[in-house]
Amino acid sequence: IADARAVATPFVPGGVSMGVKAARGADHLSDGAKAFEKVDNAFSQMKNADRIREGRQFEKEAVDAARARGDDVVTNVRLVPKNGKGNVTGNRSNVDQLIRNEDGTYTVVETKLTPKSKPTKGQSETIKQVKNGSGEMEVRSTVESFELIPGSVIQVNDYQILYKYK
Repeated sequence: IADARAVATPFVPGGVSMGVKAARGADHLSDGAKAFEKVDNAFSQMKNADRIREGRQFEKEAVDAARARGDDVVTNVRLVPKNGKGNVTGNRSNVDQLIRNEDGTYTVVETKLTPKSKPTKGQSETIKQVKNGSGEMEVRSTVESFELIPGSVIQVNDYQILYKYK
């Protein structure tokens, strides 16, 4: 289009497309920089791979211990605090353990390696709802063993964080 305009417009050089190609090249350089940044981020995560693996192993051990105690526990359940904010980023949490108590209420257990591992925004909202709010949570996962479907509302009365290292 630029070359066609150049032909129709006096005194504009016909090689305008070279400028367009150069601009596209700059875009590709920008894309290349973004790709490099992604690779760099992936590499930095790989540096933490041992720590992530250790955290996953600790999470598994905590679930195994809960089951050995006889707790009625399921893992990786998405909960949304019934605090009026809805199912939005920062107001939902995939909990490590959801334990059904004998009285029909629930306990949430999260595992962290150290106290320096702060709760996510979603976990913080869930903690606030349990400690200072009604404790009502909307389940956004299917939990067949608890006969829960997305949209079910449960009462969470306790929120615990287990640390491997204190």
